[in-house]
Amino acid sequence: MNLWTNIRRWLSPDPDPEAEAEAKRMQLERETIKTSQLGVGGTNMPPTPDVLDPKNER
Repeated sequence: MNLWTNIRRWLSPDPDPEAEAEAKRMQLERETIKTSQLGVGGTNMPPTPDVLDPKNER
């Protein structure tokens, strides 16, 4: 192995499993919103308010 790679691996902090899970969840949420914005059948139907702001109940 490369000496530089080993040194970087020793100096870098261990990945935080909770932070990685949160990043994956946020990525999935962004992809879901993008997909919903495409609309049914790929049309340009605008997203509904519950998609844009799911925490704001009406």
